[in-house]
Amino acid sequence: DLDFHGTPYWRREHQMPGLYWCTKHRLALGYVEASNAYLLPPSAYYKNHQPVDHSWVQQLQQSAPVQRFLAISSDLLARSKPLDELAVSRAAKARAIELGLHAGRGVVERRLVSDLIKERFDSAWLGSVFPELAEKPVGEYVPSIESALYGKRHGVASAVYALVFAALFDTPEEAVNAMVEASAEENAKARSSAEMAELSDQQLQEAYATCRGSHAAVARELGLGAYVVRKRLLEM
Repeated sequence: DLDFHGTPYWRREHQMPGLYWCTKHRLALGYVEASNAYLLPPSAYYKNHQPVDHSWVQQLQQSAPVQRFLAISSDLLARSKPLDELAVSRAAKARAIELGLHAGRGVVERRLVSDLIKERFDSAWLGSVFPELAEKPVGEYVPSIESALYGKRHGVASAVYALVFAALFDTPEEAVNAMVEASAEENAKARSSAEMAELSDQQLQEAYATCRGSHAAVARELGLGAYVVRKRLLEM
């Protein structure tokens, strides 16, 4: 940085949870144990920092689950606005059910997503990023992780969602697509509900008569979601 830019600076990407190497140079990073570290440039700590073990970093670079987590995190970081947690959580829940995992708050009778995570991720890496999973016995319910599968806006950390999706999907592309598609569907429902609220009963009755009583046809005719149209018609 000193040679190229004239001054060193802290890179945002290097502060991502779970990233222990420079993605450009593939070399291990170091860290500073100081609460006010950002008040000074990185060069101030050149001789006073803790290096990350290079051999461990090389192992992490070969870990597919860790690579998926970092790719998902990078995608979320680069977005112009956050995804809707409700949609993301519902997508995680649907995928967990598809894989035969426990999802929700009920009695645990199936495998937990936290157990799947512990099986797939490097234990030292997992303990450094998600300490609550470090010593977790198999079958122990971890609310901070399992709540990502509630299918609700529960205030779960973005890093937890990145971890859960990295465990549930085989590629970061599949994981991100599941998040984005669910968010798009949720946004469409919200728009459909808003547009439905603007329709008068008379307009809806006319469409109902034109479509010979078919709720699905009414939804297509009006360009609205089938669920909100059916709900409104049944209420009438």
